[in-house]
Amino acid sequence: MGIPVIGCDCPTCLSDDPKDQRMRSSIHLQTPTHSILVDSGPDLRQQALRYNLRKVDAVLYTHCHLDHIAGFDELRAFCWRRDAPLPMYSSQSCLDELARMYAWAFAPENTTKATSNPPPNSRLPLHHR
Repeated sequence: MGIPVIGCDCPTCLSDDPKDQRMRSSIHLQTPTHSILVDSGPDLRQQALRYNLRKVDAVLYTHCHLDHIAGFDELRAFCWRRDAPLPMYSSQSCLDELARMYAWAFAPENTTKATSNPPPNSRLPLHHR
């Protein structure tokens, strides 16, 4: 849950201090050769815009709670400039749940090539391990 909490009147939630304006946690690992996103929470879009995250080479899911996967659809923006599916890593049970919840992204007929200008109904070309 982010801060401020909806409907909360505690001092932290009412604070004007920027430190009290927190989104759900996420981690982006940048190495000299790779950009790895850990989880795709519901605040992914705002976080990516705030920190100018422009490329993701792979996604690692820690588990399938909604606060870790609800930003899944935002991953499309990272696929548009790719020539290959976006690799995803997690436990088999988490990958199975993602495939159930976002069946369109994992469908075998989903062969949309990632482009720099996505078609209006583009799909997310993914593969998982």
